[in-house]
Amino acid sequence: LIKSATDLARLAANVNSGTNYHGKYFKLEANIDLMGHEWTPIGTRGNSFYGNFDGDGKVITNLTISNATDCAGLFGFARGTIQNIVLRNASVISSSTAALLVGESEGGVIKSCKVDGTVRSGNNAAGIVGQSSEVEISDCEANVECYGNNATGGVFGSKDNDSGDVVVKNCIVRGRIFGKIVGGIAGMLHGSDVISGCKSYATLSQFD
Repeated sequence: LIKSATDLARLAANVNSGTNYHGKYFKLEANIDLMGHEWTPIGTRGNSFYGNFDGDGKVITNLTISNATDCAGLFGFARGTIQNIVLRNASVISSSTAALLVGESEGGVIKSCKVDGTVRSGNNAAGIVGQSSEVEISDCEANVECYGNNATGGVFGSKDNDSGDVVVKNCIVRGRIFGKIVGGIAGMLHGSDVISGCKSYATLSQFD
């Protein structure tokens, strides 16, 4: 049970030091204000979060990442089930891929999450997942100012290889999306990837 910012930071520290929590379950028990302190994402390259995290509709406010050099978000790297998380007034800045919720998903399911905030990335950028080769995202909402130097989308940024399928279903996007390759829902998909039942009301801007 995650009841405080300290509990959440402890989860990040444990995952980042090598405990992937495969098959384990976490539940957010209270609203958490991260107070704009610099956040260390849960999961690093080589040390992903493999567990199940249920936000239970509780709100995490003032997530701030201002100096990341790798995939960044509340979760940096994750493979598992992440659901029912609400992020408000979040800000994520990375020279690499960035998203408010998950920088890079290495598979799994993300559902019924709501995010609000700003993303700035030197690579791929999105509200929910920055990049992945295989993930299912459903019933999520993003109200986001999203700036990427590559593929940028309201929900999903970029497919990084053809080893699996990306599925985005029943998601809603509002805000502004700015990037080299842009989409209201996804910046770049290919192969047998699927978008269905989604709506975007975002303003799109593209640069060469």
